[in-house]
Amino acid sequence: MLGIARRAGLIVLGTRAVRGALRKGRVHLLILAKDASGNALPRLGEEGKNIPRIRLGTREILGKAVGKGEVVVVGVIDGDLATKLSLDNEAQIKYHENLSVGRDSKRQVT
Repeated sequence: MLGIARRAGLIVLGTRAVRGALRKGRVHLLILAKDASGNALPRLGEEGKNIPRIRLGTREILGKAVGKGEVVVVGVIDGDLATKLSLDNEAQIKYHENLSVGRDSKRQVT
């Protein structure tokens, strides 16, 4: 999905491009690689602090998803896409939490 979004111009890639889009007020969601350094978010500046964000894959996986090399940060500049990605991410988290709860309860029964 991110590769199609890139080709459609719905996302921006990399710290510099995301920072520029943040300054213009265009970013609705930040996607950060799970292995991004602790400096990744501060490098985006003050504008990035109040933007919703999700952690997704490694920089290698994120890069492959958008058809590039390693990517640390993606800015989603389309509001509808940002909402969809956020909801999908929340659903995945809940799904994995439910799997964990199911495993724990099975262990207790046995």
